[in-house]
Amino acid sequence: MLLTNARLIIAFFFLAVSAYHLVTGYGQYRQNLAASTQPVVEPGYEFAGLAPFLAQDRRIGYVTDLDISPESPHTRRLLSAQYKLAPVILDVDNPHHRLILIDASESFLAFNLAEKLKAAPVYYNVYGKLLVGKQAP
Repeated sequence: MLLTNARLIIAFFFLAVSAYHLVTGYGQYRQNLAASTQPVVEPGYEFAGLAPFLAQDRRIGYVTDLDISPESPHTRRLLSAQYKLAPVILDVDNPHHRLILIDASESFLAFNLAEKLKAAPVYYNVYGKLLVGKQAP
């Protein structure tokens, strides 16, 4: 009987220590979370303002001066745009749509591409994303 009580006391002690660590660990986690200054950034945030202009379109063109091959780090820009603008489908390197999204490395290059495509700006945002429209022939 004495041996059983000793085991019960030891088990209770370990349970109390574990509960203490759980509570203090959770408190520390909450403090770290509250003190965090790192904002959470949603993929494709730079394409967010384009959605209202795409309500009528199921597909738009996507033109860029960047390398978007599978090995390129710039591929994530295309994937972020597709994620944010879904269900609209981005037709890569196809300028034969009514609307074309130009994602260039520099703002002046985006406008140069628009000029080459003979397309007029529809929307331009602070992230340098240019949506252009082409007149129907």
